[in-house]
Amino acid sequence: MMFSKLFKHEIKATSRIFLIAWPALLILALLNGFTASRNKMYVPSGNVFADNFPEMIVMLTFIMVFVAVIVMTFVVVIMRFYKGLLKEEGYLTFTLPVTTRQIITAKGLSATVLVLASGLVGALALMFWILPMCGLADLGAGIRELTRMLYYVDDWPIYAIEFFVLSIISVMASIYQIYAAMSLGQLAQKHKIAFSFVAYVGISIALAAIAGILGMMATVPGMDMLALISSSNINNQAMTHMTLLAYIVLEALKLVAFHVICEYTLDRKLNLE
Repeated sequence: MMFSKLFKHEIKATSRIFLIAWPALLILALLNGFTASRNKMYVPSGNVFADNFPEMIVMLTFIMVFVAVIVMTFVVVIMRFYKGLLKEEGYLTFTLPVTTRQIITAKGLSATVLVLASGLVGALALMFWILPMCGLADLGAGIRELTRMLYYVDDWPIYAIEFFVLSIISVMASIYQIYAAMSLGQLAQKHKIAFSFVAYVGISIALAAIAGILGMMATVPGMDMLALISSSNINNQAMTHMTLLAYIVLEALKLVAFHVICEYTLDRKLNLE
């Protein structure tokens, strides 16, 4: 019960600032598309700047808001964790009748929802930008072509579900990597933000090293899984499913590892400012 309240509070706190930014981005995308489509109907006067001035203004405004939404998303994700758990607010947060695991989970889930929502709004904005320029006829033709291509792809709904799950877990793992780095960075007595950055880089290097070692192991005779699978009776469709599931498992393992780092550090080594 308390966890659900905490999660709802996190959702409201993280999304409040975007209630204006998201609609503004979609409106600017539509204006940008209509301005570009209308500009094609005018006879050029010979002055390139004058002919394209409205389109340039709307496009620059759209690009600035688009970039601002991306930056704000990551800033909010970082600051909600940093201020809520590692600064003075942490004294109040850790007095709530919830476990550290629940606090971290609420932060992580709300941040994931925010990132996915911003990504969805960004995709819709690009669609709204392109739609007025291409027209409904081209859109219908594109949908028909996509439908025709999917007809020849077996199990495409399963592929879509696997990609969806992989996307969610990958986003969560990326967010938890930031959380783990900040949790390790707060162990320092001074320059905690700098140490958090160093921790993030260190974790990234460690992950790259592990991936390199696994890649080298795959080339060892008798351990090449791809060659083993290829020589078996498994078809390409099953191999694709197995590959996607393997990536899902790897991202899930990263997510669990980062969560353990956060929970252990905040439970045993918390050093509030």
